[in-house]
Amino acid sequence: MTQEEMKKEIRHFLDDKERIKQYPSKRKQQIISMLYLAYKFDPDKKYTESGINDILDQWTTFNDRAMLRRDMVNTGVLGRKTDCSEYWINSPVPSFESFKF
Repeated sequence: MTQEEMKKEIRHFLDDKERIKQYPSKRKQQIISMLYLAYKFDPDKKYTESGINDILDQWTTFNDRAMLRRDMVNTGVLGRKTDCSEYWINSPVPSFESFKF
């Protein structure tokens, strides 16, 4: 699924600046939202929790970055050290097709 296809699928959850304004209730749309956000990160960079939060704050407006960060880790979109001192986008980003619904 391309980024354009992702935007089309979650268009009702995006504001006019293409930020996610509400986290979808359906799992399929949640996965698409997380994959959409994954492309906002530099895949070659390691992030602190604060760095992850900064990017999530730039691209979401519903103000639950802890839930979103945890969901991204649990689905394998984000990786992190066990002590939460370092985060990264898993490369390659999991494909939408790899998730089962």
